[in-house]
Amino acid sequence: MVWRQSKTTSQALREPEELRWPEPIRTAETVTSGHVLRYECDGLGRYPECGGRGWVPDETRGRESCRACRRSRVCLTCRGAARLLVSGLSSYQRG
Repeated sequence: MVWRQSKTTSQALREPEELRWPEPIRTAETVTSGHVLRYECDGLGRYPECGGRGWVPDETRGRESCRACRRSRVCLTCRGAARLLVSGLSSYQRG
């Protein structure tokens, strides 16, 4: 019996894509009356850490789950609406 062992070099299945940030769902001009732009996601409807991907780049493993959205891919506070109802804000949040 002859045993042969070899190693193949690792290859990417496709060229890496540049990460594109999504366009905001809402802007200061498009927020409907009675609402304010969500201050953490700034109208994006997604967390700025992951941009709606649900993951962030990681040096050792390539990528890891987003700690802010927990892979839900939307802002947990506004649920992707990118706005908040003014009447639902506390006096502290209103400034």
